[in-house]
Amino acid sequence: MFPYNRLNEIFDYVSQNDIVSVNRLSSLLNITDRTIRSDIQTINEIIKENGAQLKLKRKAGYYIEINDQEKYNTFLSSIKQTKSNNRELDTSQDRIKYLLNLLLYSDEYITLDDLADNIYVSRNTLQNYIKTLKNIFSKYNLEYISKNNAGVKVIGNEDDKRKCLVENVLSFNFQNYVTGFTKDEYTLFEGIDLDLLKQIILIKESSNKN
Repeated sequence: MFPYNRLNEIFDYVSQNDIVSVNRLSSLLNITDRTIRSDIQTINEIIKENGAQLKLKRKAGYYIEINDQEKYNTFLSSIKQTKSNNRELDTSQDRIKYLLNLLLYSDEYITLDDLADNIYVSRNTLQNYIKTLKNIFSKYNLEYISKNNAGVKVIGNEDDKRKCLVENVLSFNFQNYVTGFTKDEYTLFEGIDLDLLKQIILIKESSNKN
């Protein structure tokens, strides 16, 4: 895989098409021609050791040239495996939940690039998710803070944060808690004591009924 998601997007798009113009890439990813050239150079530093290279045809665009099919196939398999390992983030709902969890549990600023890379999307796609996140946070008196050269974070009362997490991330039918969380849920929320949280929720539910 590549060090950040935009490189994955460029590689995927070029490798799946006969030839892709610079203007097309620039429009798709909302970046400059200069950034595209820099990204292509980074991609080539990685894939040249794996049997391929992205080349530029004058007045046409970029295309992929395969020099060693066996190495290239192995490289593609490794990419496929990595994507498979991250299948829990296949849907927009999964990504929103992941971002909510990440922001609600972080005391530090997180850059937009890091957020995008964590859920394997472009900065443009991330902006759409952020609109949804802001709407959610506002319902719980939580403030989404953006700081230049630092990133973003969410501030607010810890009880409000927990309520937001429970109602939007761990949005399960309480009857299903008897069987516990799935393997994917434990993986997605690694670092959070889901079983303890489950017990707290069940106690509160029991108290509300009484």
